[in-house]
Amino acid sequence: MIYTITFNPSLDYIANCEDFRLGETNRVSKEIIFPGGKGINVSIVLSNFGMDTTALGFLAGFTGEEIKRLIVEKGIRNQMIPKRLFIEHPHSGWHTCVLHSHSPYKSLFLKTF
Repeated sequence: MIYTITFNPSLDYIANCEDFRLGETNRVSKEIIFPGGKGINVSIVLSNFGMDTTALGFLAGFTGEEIKRLIVEKGIRNQMIPKRLFIEHPHSGWHTCVLHSHSPYKSLFLKTF
């Protein structure tokens, strides 16, 4: 088992256009969306060679859910951690937390805050 970690996962988007013209409206003929980021890319290559791999990293929101779905679809084990947004105002001392609706931190954070 090889573990990879991606600190900045992404959805990479490729759009093909048959006859691209500057200054005009162009129609896309084919779209491809795939998970990206250095660790995820390594896991994809390892999986293509038939090796067991697990992707680690942090995800949030719709993009995170889609990255997770695409990783699993490619046969890669997913150990991504859902991320929360924590905001602290340096001068006033107040802070707040914004949680994704499916965050496992929800009950833990509310109990400790």
